[in-house]
Amino acid sequence: MNRDLRDSLSEALGSGFRILRELSGGGMSRIFLAEELALDREVVVKVLAPELVGDNNLERFRREILQTARLQHPSIVPLLTVGAVQYANGAQGPYYIMPYIRGETLRSRLQREGAFATAATVRVLRDVLEALVHAHHHGVVHRDIKPENIFISGGHAVVTDFGIAKAISGGGESAASTLPGLVVGTPMYMAPEQAGDEHVDHRADLYSLGVVAYELLAGRAPFAGMTTRQVIVAHARAAPEPISRLRPDLVPELAQAVMRCLEREPDKRWQSAEEMLRHLEGVRVSDPGLRLTAETEVARGQRRMGWVAAVAAAGVLAVLAFRQWAGSPVQAAATPVSALLVLPPTMSGDSAGISALATALRMDLNYDLQRRRLTVLAPMAAEELLGLGDFRAVADSLKARYLLQSELLRVGDSVRVNVSLDDYRSSLKVLWSGQYSLPVRGVVTALDAAIRAIADSIVDSVTAELAGEGDASARGALARGHLPPERATRQRSPEVAALLAEADKAMRLRNRDGFQYATELYRRAAALDPDDPGPHSGLSSVYALLLVYTYRSGMDLHEAAALSLAHAERAVELDPASDEALTARAYILNLVNAPTDTVRRDFAQALTLNPSSQPGWYSVLLMREGQKDSALSEAFRGVAQDPNSPGRRITIGWDAIGLREDALAVAHADSTVVLDPELPLARGLLARALLAAGRLDRCARLEAGPYLGSRAACLHRLGRLAAARDAADSLLLRYRRADQDSVYDAALYAQELAIYFAALGEGEAAVTWVREAFARSPGGIPWPFLRSRLFDPVRGATQLDTQIAALEREQFVRVRAEAARQLALLRAVE
Repeated sequence: MNRDLRDSLSEALGSGFRILRELSGGGMSRIFLAEELALDREVVVKVLAPELVGDNNLERFRREILQTARLQHPSIVPLLTVGAVQYANGAQGPYYIMPYIRGETLRSRLQREGAFATAATVRVLRDVLEALVHAHHHGVVHRDIKPENIFISGGHAVVTDFGIAKAISGGGESAASTLPGLVVGTPMYMAPEQAGDEHVDHRADLYSLGVVAYELLAGRAPFAGMTTRQVIVAHARAAPEPISRLRPDLVPELAQAVMRCLEREPDKRWQSAEEMLRHLEGVRVSDPGLRLTAETEVARGQRRMGWVAAVAAAGVLAVLAFRQWAGSPVQAAATPVSALLVLPPTMSGDSAGISALATALRMDLNYDLQRRRLTVLAPMAAEELLGLGDFRAVADSLKARYLLQSELLRVGDSVRVNVSLDDYRSSLKVLWSGQYSLPVRGVVTALDAAIRAIADSIVDSVTAELAGEGDASARGALARGHLPPERATRQRSPEVAALLAEADKAMRLRNRDGFQYATELYRRAAALDPDDPGPHSGLSSVYALLLVYTYRSGMDLHEAAALSLAHAERAVELDPASDEALTARAYILNLVNAPTDTVRRDFAQALTLNPSSQPGWYSVLLMREGQKDSALSEAFRGVAQDPNSPGRRITIGWDAIGLREDALAVAHADSTVVLDPELPLARGLLARALLAAGRLDRCARLEAGPYLGSRAACLHRLGRLAAARDAADSLLLRYRRADQDSVYDAALYAQELAIYFAALGEGEAAVTWVREAFARSPGGIPWPFLRSRLFDPVRGATQLDTQIAALEREQFVRVRAEAARQLALLRAVE
């Protein structure tokens, strides 16, 4: 029987396919692995039993399947074609063909490992929701979301069998209408309305996804252990046990999201996959029970770590790294306990119209206090922690001694501003307080002047008070004769200031949506005030970061680099004394490998204007110049300004791997993953650092998202050749499908393939992919990685360094020419 069906399937498929083996079979379907000869790729052929459709409905089945074949999304396994095969008894059964996905189903993972960690569950849910958003927008409801139809491949979840349930059910026409578990879904995961209504809408998929989420977190489905009929009745009449009872470690937002999916009435559930996805994107989670070993490993345990504890753990990792590090005697620039934190102003009374004033005041205070060379934490340093409602915990975690607090109280047409400087280490001793008044509305010039006057008065009082306290580490050089030149007077409306502050928050998310939102906000700010350099500096930074994170954004990375440089040039034109503009220009020039003396001029001028200007970005230039101690000191100074920022810790990892301090790179990649388990770049850095450090076992186990090349190389070096080939094949597939990827540019996959072949010692292939990386992005493969141990196996035989230098020069010339064109357009528009 088996051989007969295989032979019949071979005949139905024709000479373009070769069946390799049967993957699974029995019951109502048989699954085969085949090779599509013309395209040299493996595919899956799924053959359904004849009774599921019936001979008279094969054509309708084919139409239904082809209707869903138009779905094209990275999280959806596409349907390639459909046909019919004849069984031994003469009956015909439909088959359909899909790409072969290397990985495992959620069911297999659940059976092997049990309940999922919180962060892993959220990653799966986000991927599946992205697939559902796409499908639902095209009018396709899956109807059978379950662990068997969700694959984990390369650290991402992909959904298979879209449209199959509807094609089988056929609106009541099918001979299979008496097989409910196979017609409209699987009983354990079916929404209540699926049991009695074939015309369900997209909210049925959200119910099924809720069941899947419940099972991932609890290790069992809500009504496990019941008969099929009991399960169907339970879904219609009973409420599942709250997931929070089974997993008390869950953040409330996640537990509520799951239980809302499981509402029996569709109107009480999430009303769209997009709505639920937006909710989950705002949920910050970390793997439960993160613990540290003497080797700074991060592993699963039984204790939940909250956000403040994660910040503290990241600091412990950094300390351990320096104890282990046998390199340079440079010491970590730990945050002084005398650091000053400017808290966001609180607002009392009617806050209408004054939130923008509050934002503008805070930005001015931070900026001017930094220019006085005080140790001031970055404006965004406390944002993630302030929601805790306990500023003492915030101050402790950030090692802040002095707190500058302000309150805005609207009184008629004016705003009363109450300010105080408190010494947290002296039981909140009030060192100074003041009261000011602001108009609620007015012309931009008057409002800006009023805010600046208040900020100047506050800054003068704070610096004088700290000088009187004799706290040199907080005070810095306070004498006005040693201050940098005053910044040029500017006219920034509170509305523009608010847009810039909101854009800075969005950029801090370091994900694609955050960058897109920041771009929109910066553009709006530029439209409101074309002469303000701030929006141009922001646009320059966000476009530059696209090169680092390699996100897709509707433009290729060469265009992003040119726009970044053009906006930086425009910002410097508008205000040559803007340290923000000079730093932005230095950063993009550094990313596209401009001559180091050109980059240094901008950084030097920016640091003269404001000693707090992005020390992390400056450190990468120092690394390129071979100034090891200075590079790492600057990187640590950046972390001291903003201990909560994963991006600033990533910079230490970049510097360390470029300086061949691999143990240090591993430690700080670890600390970044603790801070933000959802940041793929952090896991990518960790994978590369582990490979460079020769820690192959851990590298091979790491889920590094799209950064598959390092993991494949580690598997290969461990002798696990089949697994290495699978990972490399998956990486190559992602590269080929990058134009369909909603998140990453092909440049990222080219980088990973170059690293993979370099590790194997295959020089020609490694150079080919290095060239491809530069063809996709002007930064090619970032400087630290190209000069690290990762490329040593192929460096000499290929004259790699000479080739890289030529590629970098070529790309810089290209970006500079295109930036000049873009700058001319910016001037013309304004």
